[in-house]
Amino acid sequence: MSLERSVCDLVKKHWVDLHPNRQAPDSLVFLKVAGKTSPNAAIIAMILDASIQRPVAIAKIPRNPRLTPGLEHEYEAMLDLRESIHDTDILAHIPYHGTVAAINGVKILIQAAGNGYPMVREINSRETIEALYAWILSWMFAFHADGAEECLLEGENLRELVESPITQFMEKFGNLSSDVLSNKARQYLTEIPQKVTGQKIHLCRQHGDFNAHNILVDYNGKLLNDFSLIDWEDYQPRQLPIHDLNHFFTSNSHLLRFGMSPVESYVKFVLSDGWYRDLYVRVVADYELRGLIDRETFWILVPLYFIEMCFRIADVQREQQDTALTWVKRMNAFITRYLRKVE
Repeated sequence: MSLERSVCDLVKKHWVDLHPNRQAPDSLVFLKVAGKTSPNAAIIAMILDASIQRPVAIAKIPRNPRLTPGLEHEYEAMLDLRESIHDTDILAHIPYHGTVAAINGVKILIQAAGNGYPMVREINSRETIEALYAWILSWMFAFHADGAEECLLEGENLRELVESPITQFMEKFGNLSSDVLSNKARQYLTEIPQKVTGQKIHLCRQHGDFNAHNILVDYNGKLLNDFSLIDWEDYQPRQLPIHDLNHFFTSNSHLLRFGMSPVESYVKFVLSDGWYRDLYVRVVADYELRGLIDRETFWILVPLYFIEMCFRIADVQREQQDTALTWVKRMNAFITRYLRKVE
C-alpha cells in the first residue's frame, strides 16, 4: 500500500482524535508539502477534505528514525496543553488534537491542521508587522500567564535555571576567541546569578520555537482572520519567561535583513534604536505590567536565551547546520549593548 493511502487511512481511523466534534469527510487527498530537505527534517504531509479542498490534518513522517523522540515530544506537548489550559481563547490558536500512529513500524505524528499560511509571507512592511504582532503577542501574554507559577531565584531554582546553564556553556564554548565572546561578556555571564539572586519571577510554559515560520496566518484580503501556532517539538513547561519573546524578535529580525547576516540584522533591528527595537522594548514592559517578570531581571537574563539556543542547535539528534557561533555572537552583541547602557 502506498504511503499516501496509508496516511489517509490513518487519518480516517483516528478522526475522533483529530476532530472530536466534527463529521469525518467521505474522501481525503494526500498532499506533500514542500519543506526542508535535510536528513533531520520530517516529511510534512497535508491531508485535505476532497470535497472542499481544505486541510483537515497534518502528518509528520520522520526521514531519520532518530527524529522519532522529537515527534513523541510534540505529541506529549499537545497532551499537556490540552490538559493544562482551560481558556478556550488560548486553545483556539493551538492545533492540540492528534495522535502518534505507525506505518510499517515507523511512528508518525498526525494532528489537526491549522488555518492559513506561514506568517513569513506577510512580513513585508512595518504596518503589516505591527498589526500582526499586536494580536499574536497579546495571545502570547495570555498563553504565558495561564498557569504561571511564582518562583524565587534562589537555592535549587537558581542553580537549575541560571547557574547550571552558564556553567555548561562556559565548559563547551569558553575557549572561543575574544572577538566572538569578549572577556567582558565572559565576566558578565559569571555575574548573572549574583545579580538575580532573590528576584521573584513567574515560571511559565514556552513554545520554544516561537517564530514567523511556525505561525500560520489566515487573511481575507488585508484583514487578518485567524492565526495558529504550530510545531511544538521544543515546548517546555515551567521555564523562565524569556525564551519565546526573545526568539520571536530575534529570529524574525533576520526576515528584515535585506542581505545582512543574521548577526548584522540582529544588531540593526533588535539592538539599535528604531521602530523594531521600540516594539521589542514595549513588549518587555508589558511583561512587567502583567506581573510575569520585571524589566531589569528580564534584561539581565536574556543571555540565557542565547545559551539555550547554542545547545539546542548543537543537538546531535537534529543534525542541523551548526550555527552555534551565530548565537554566541548575538549574545556577545547583546551583552555589549547592555553593559554600555548600565556603565
